[in-house]
Parts: sequence; structure tokens; C-alpha cells
Amino acid sequence: MRWFQCFFCLLSVLIAAPAQAQTDGDTAPQTDYPEIEAFAERLNGVIWDLRGTSSLKALSYDGTAMAPIARNGKAGNHYETSFLDEGVVRLNFKAEHTGWYFFSDNFKYVTSVNAVSEISYQIAKDSTPKRISQFPGDITNVVFESIEDERKLNPTRLRWNGTEVEFASQVDGAWTVRKVSPFVANRRVFELSDTSGPVVWLVFSADGKEAWLLEISGVFGGHARDNPAVAKTTPAESGLSPTQNDLANHAEDLAKAGETVLLGTLDRLFGRLLKDNKEALSALRARLK
Repeated sequence: MRWFQCFFCLLSVLIAAPAQAQTDGDTAPQTDYPEIEAFAERLNGVIWDLRGTSSLKALSYDGTAMAPIARNGKAGNHYETSFLDEGVVRLNFKAEHTGWYFFSDNFKYVTSVNAVSEISYQIAKDSTPKRISQFPGDITNVVFESIEDERKLNPTRLRWNGTEVEFASQVDGAWTVRKVSPFVANRRVFELSDTSGPVVWLVFSADGKEAWLLEISGVFGGHARDNPAVAKTTPAESGLSPTQNDLANHAEDLAKAGETVLLGTLDRLFGRLLKDNKEALSALRARLK
């Protein structure tokens, strides 16, 4: 546990600066990445109903950018949209955070997080990139180095050694290494968390050349509108708030669909949210079994 706590103490210093600002305007899929372009084409026109959110309840991509969808079916103003990778979309919000959306391979579900800070990485020159088809096996012993930006953060390196994530930081010319056992939170995503520090997601690109470290403040779910929700437990029955109950119903649908990785991510989230409401947490976990 001491290594774990030291890691997050160090990390909180490194990511204290806000996320690097992105270029204004809508960002279309990069034409030199045909897989991302194909993903964007597949995404076009699909309405995604979001679960556990307080205000943004539905999203859709219209070929230009993502936009909120009102209950009457009308689209609102575009969000600044970046297609970062296959199955991954980043939205710049007006508040001091960004939204990252991870779409499942079967195109039935979406998981989103609010990122309050970000660090970008690229594969080290002495590492050989490999397209990721088996995660995390395909990134074993591959080193990723942080990309310098105007925030002038201390350099860091990441490596999955097959058992733990090794996180190396350089301060005053000396490297310090910490090791953390992660959870797989999504496709090509590790989650690092403890009971007191920030929750961190490490996201790896499908081509094995890039990675992003995100400090997150929330995890949410969603489903394609043509894959409608089924579970209908009420807040009065669950003892949860309306937004928590909405997400819990989504988790129940994931359990019935056999989506164990996505379900595990929400189970850990509820473990954090309901740490002071053991009765509701126990009842929810009994439901999800």
C-alpha cells in the first residue's frame, strides 16, 4: 500500500495543471488513419442515450461534430470534437474538464469520463510499436514517454511489465520508479485508483504508438438508442439518488449482457460513491450478481 500511496502523491503534483488547451473548432477524423475514419463513418447518425449524467442525456455525431440531442429529437450546438483513436472521442466542454467517450466494439455501449487533467505520451524511440489486438499483452515492456507542452511538466515514462504499471518520473535529473497494479477499465484502458488519491485512466491507442494519462472526476455509461435500456428499478427501491439509480440500472443491463469489463468499472465507481452507504452498496452488488 505504501508504494500505491506514494504513486498518487507524486501523480497529484504532476497533473495539478489543467489539461492542455486544444485547437478551437470541430476536428474531423484524421485522413491518414483510415481506421479512425471508418469508426467516424460508423458513428454518424447514431444516437447515444447517456446514463448517470445530470444534464447531458443524449449525443449524436452528424458527420461534422458531436452535439447534444434534446428530448424532442433536435440537435443542439456542436461540441468541439476530436477523434483521438478508434472508438475514442474527446469533447471540449465550457467547464474546466473534457469528456472522453469510449465506444464498445459491438457499438451497443459507451462509457464516458470527465477528465480534469491530461498528459499525452508517445512510444519511446527504442520501443517497437505493435498494433493492439490483445490488451494488455500487446503493450508488455513497451515504454511510453510524456510529450512536453507549454505546462513544462516533469518528464514521465510508463511501462506495463506484464503484472504492474511502472511509472517513472524525473525530478532534478533523477528518475524515480513506482509500480501499481491496475484494473482493465475498458478496451485499451487501465484504471489506477486507491481510497484517498485521484482516479487515473491510462488510455492506449490502437496502433500502439500513443497513450494518454487522465485524472478523472466521474464515470458514466450509455447505450445506442437501438439497444434500449431494460432494467427499471426506481430510486425509492434502490435507495440511490436519481442519477446513481440511472447508472445502476445501466450496470444491471451490462450484467445481463455479459459485459464484465464495463460492469467492473461501474462496480468500482459505486464502491467509491457509496463507501458511506454500505447497505445500498451491498444491495446493488447483490442485484448485479
